[in-house]
Amino acid sequence: MMKFANDRDLAPSFREAMSRLAAGVTLITTCGSEGQALGMLATAVSSVTADPPTILVCINRTASIHRDLTASGVFRANFLAEDQYEVAECFASSKKRESRFQVGQWKTEPSGAPALIGAIASLDCKLTEMVDIGTHSVIFGQVVSINLGHDDSDPLIYYARNYCSLASSSRSGRVERSADIKSAAM
Repeated sequence: MMKFANDRDLAPSFREAMSRLAAGVTLITTCGSEGQALGMLATAVSSVTADPPTILVCINRTASIHRDLTASGVFRANFLAEDQYEVAECFASSKKRESRFQVGQWKTEPSGAPALIGAIASLDCKLTEMVDIGTHSVIFGQVVSINLGHDDSDPLIYYARNYCSLASSSRSGRVERSADIKSAAM
């Protein structure tokens, strides 16, 4: 008979296991109640369906963006290119909160959610559903517009608590892990 550990006993091992799952780095942006640009990094982002086009993003309910994102009902998922790791580092640090949007080039879309120029792709979404599970909200967003970046850009990857890049373009048919670009605590 299998014994199940207490959830708290599993938490450190769970975090370590999840750090071993490579993920693209996505910058979630929205507009605050006073018109201010807000953003956070997320690696728990996934497509849900193509009809209607819908994604999900998992956000800790204590995250500073959570209240404003759910109140505004709109957000943008900016998929970062490998040369945008400095933008990622800036958004990873709460100490740099006031200067986050001074790094990178930005444009504002009709929804009000900032779009990062040079992102591999950028999806403007309206919040359609939210499910609270544990400490997080799973936020579903229907895609209302898409900006595609240059198709020769490779994604910024987060793996083993470090930013990484693809050693060769996935379009070449081979993908190899390259050296870490920059270490960061997400």
